[in-house]
Amino acid sequence: MAVDWRAYELHPEVPAEGMDPPWDPELLRQSRAQFERMAREVGLPLGSRTRLANSRLALEAAEWAKGLGPAAHDCLHRAIFHAYFAEGLNIGDVEVLAGAATSCGLDAAELRRVLAERTYREAVQRQIDEARDLGVSAVPTFLAGGYAVVGAQPSEAFRKLMRTAGARPRGGEGQIITLDE
Repeated sequence: MAVDWRAYELHPEVPAEGMDPPWDPELLRQSRAQFERMAREVGLPLGSRTRLANSRLALEAAEWAKGLGPAAHDCLHRAIFHAYFAEGLNIGDVEVLAGAATSCGLDAAELRRVLAERTYREAVQRQIDEARDLGVSAVPTFLAGGYAVVGAQPSEAFRKLMRTAGARPRGGEGQIITLDE
């Protein structure tokens, strides 16, 4: 079974130009420290992003990339994550998204066109509505077999989710469980 990325806006109220986080600075610092620790543990690059971005156009760009195949979709997702979390860029900016597309060998002009025309607006909105109907309220949320893992969690939480959903282990001890198709 493959991973199916679905759109969800955690903060739809953020304007296109982004905004400073409206939360208590001390709570923000504590949350950031925990996030940085978890990122280091799994080797994810993390920059010093200080602003929130509106993710709607990034979600529409990802939906566009789905139609180009799994490799294109995966690459664009990773490039957008890197732009936001490692470089601190505004992923609500069409040119940032076009740069991410270019880094993946995708047609940046075509992406600009579909974002200007809002070709994937309705598809993304349907996914957001579906997620809210399912009770999703945080990102990431992983669903399998009617069960969920919410937030950044240790790998054992995913193993448990997969076992609970009926998956069988593949490979050696310590590997992530995958579902047979």
